[in-house]
Amino acid sequence: MEQKYFLGLDMGTGSLGWAVTNDKYEVLRKHGKALWGVRLFESANTAEERRGFRTARRRLDRRNWRVQVLQELFAEEIAKIDTGFYLRMKESKYYPEDKRDLHGRCPELPYALFVDKDFTDKDYHQQFPTIYHLRKMLMNTEEIPDIRLVYLAFHHMMKHRGHFLLPGNINEIKEFNVTFLQLIENVKAEELKFDLSIGIEECAVVEAVLKDRTITKSTKKSKLWKALSAKTACEKGILNLIVGGNVKLADIFDNKELNECERAAISFADSGYDDYVGVIEAELGEQYYIIESAKAVYDWAVLADILKDSQSISEAKVKIYEKHKTDLSYLKTLVKKYLTKEEYHQI
Repeated sequence: MEQKYFLGLDMGTGSLGWAVTNDKYEVLRKHGKALWGVRLFESANTAEERRGFRTARRRLDRRNWRVQVLQELFAEEIAKIDTGFYLRMKESKYYPEDKRDLHGRCPELPYALFVDKDFTDKDYHQQFPTIYHLRKMLMNTEEIPDIRLVYLAFHHMMKHRGHFLLPGNINEIKEFNVTFLQLIENVKAEELKFDLSIGIEECAVVEAVLKDRTITKSTKKSKLWKALSAKTACEKGILNLIVGGNVKLADIFDNKELNECERAAISFADSGYDDYVGVIEAELGEQYYIIESAKAVYDWAVLADILKDSQSISEAKVKIYEKHKTDLSYLKTLVKKYLTKEEYHQI
C-alpha cells in the first residue's frame, strides 16, 4: 500500500536540512531511524572574493617588481660600503637565531639594517623615529648622505607611491582650482548630464566645504548641492562622490545597466575601496578616468588637511609625530600625578 509523505528541504549557502513526514506532519522512521537531518558542506567562494585575492596578488607583484628595480639601481653603490645590506633587510622578518650573514653564519649583531661600528639600528631609530624624519632630513640636508639612507627613503616611496593624477610641484598641487576644474572638464567632455556653471567663485565655495573638518559628509553634500544648484542625478552624484559619500555609478553615467554590476555603488571613504577599484575599472572601461578625476579631488581634500601648515608630507608627518609625543608625555604626567601605580600600568 502506498504511503503519502512530504519531503521538506531547507537549503542554505553551507548546509542542507531535510525531513520526511506523513500527511499529518509527523516525522517518519525507517530502519529505526528518524528521517530527518542536515548535511554540511563548504560554502562556495563568490567571484568578487576571488577577484579580491587576484587584485591583491597583482598589486603585491607590482610592488615587489618596483622594489627589485630600485635595488638593481642602488646595488653597485651600496655594495661598495655594505655588501650584506640587502640580505639583512630580506631576513629582518626572522628571529635573530634564524638569520644568516653572507657566509651562512648567524651574525653576532642581529640587526636588520646597519651593523657599522659607529652606527647600528639603535642609532638609526634614535636619529629617525619614523621614515618621515629620514625623508625630511634628506630633503633639507646639504651634505652627501649615506647611500643606504637614500635607498630606504626611496624604498618607502616605492612601496607607498600613491597616485599620479596631479602633475606639477607641491605648490601647484595645493591649488584646488587646478584639480577641481580638471574634473569638471573631464565630466563635460563625456557629455554627461552635468551642466553646472563652475567659475572661480564656485571653486572657492567647494574648496571651503571640502576643507571644513567640523561638518559631516552628509552636511558637505547638502551644502554643495545647494550652493551649486545641483539638479540632475549626475551633478548630485559627482558632488557627493568628492566629499566621500556613497554614490551609484548609474546616477553618474546615466546607465541603468550599471545597477547590475558587482559594484553598483562606490565611496572613496570606504576602507576597502582599493580592493575593488579593479572591478570598477573593468566595468567602466574608458570612462573610468572620470572616477579617477573625482578621486583626485577627494585626495586633494585629504592632502590639504595634512599640509595645512607644512611644505611637504614628510614635514607634516613629523609634526603629527611630535604632537602625539607631547600629548602622550602630558597624559603620562597627569596619570602619574593623580592615579595610583596600579592604575597607571592598567591604563
